[in-house]
Amino acid sequence: MLPSLRRIAASATSVTIAGLAVISASSATAAAQPTRPTSLSSSCPANATIYMAPMGTNSSLYPAELPHYTDIPQYFGLSNANNKVYTLPYDSVLTTNLKTYRETRDSGISQAKKLIKKIDSQCPQTRFHFYGYSEGADVAAHLVNSIAEGNGPISKGQLGSSVMQGNPVRQTNGVTNIGTAPLDDKPLFKPLDYGDQSSKVMEICDAKDFACDTSASAPELLHHVLGDQAADVALLTGQIDIPAIVSKLDPPTITNLIAQAPSRREGGSVHSYNYYLPQNLIPAISFIKQHEA
Repeated sequence: MLPSLRRIAASATSVTIAGLAVISASSATAAAQPTRPTSLSSSCPANATIYMAPMGTNSSLYPAELPHYTDIPQYFGLSNANNKVYTLPYDSVLTTNLKTYRETRDSGISQAKKLIKKIDSQCPQTRFHFYGYSEGADVAAHLVNSIAEGNGPISKGQLGSSVMQGNPVRQTNGVTNIGTAPLDDKPLFKPLDYGDQSSKVMEICDAKDFACDTSASAPELLHHVLGDQAADVALLTGQIDIPAIVSKLDPPTITNLIAQAPSRREGGSVHSYNYYLPQNLIPAISFIKQHEA
């Protein structure tokens, strides 16, 4: 029986990794480009928006000055003389399975702090805005959380706004909520608290999104079988707790895992495409503009 359970556990984990991979806007990894310095014009912008790309689509070598292929609508909707848009360079490369989700997310947080501090050192009057998608939303959420707790890269007064779409740590309390996902549904990981910065946050989540409405699209797999362990899986480097997963695979859970396969696929599709639709994109851009200096 145990070998069979091990096969099921491996299969369940593969489904999770596949699902985590499709919560990026595209499964293709951005081509590595030579590192370019972050430069500012002689006249500092009143606002700086940092776009944080989804997993599997970016590299720490990506030039911060260039728009990212997953944020073309946002870039042209926000970029102007009053608001300079940057792309956060970070190793969002989970699709290789060489690094865990937690490792790539923490890389994003570290890189974001460096970029923010660099801009702030040159332009101390600039107001910052974050626009995060998927894993990038997780990065943005952690930044807002740190700012709210007083240990972020900038002061509370310097944060203008933050839009998180398809956020794996979605928080619905005290924020502006957009999308069709029920407010009581649970995301992939434990929600973060934005404290007294909540009014500056917009969370965008559509129903059955694999990352932000996980309890509707993959409840058994992610909340019973893996839970937060999903953040620490990297198959190609052997980082997976098979015994812990096997211990949770009772017959009812296995039955539910099989039955929920179509819902998981739908959740990946929702996550990859819905946030480019006008009903989500327009409010997001408007929210940042409303908070510009």
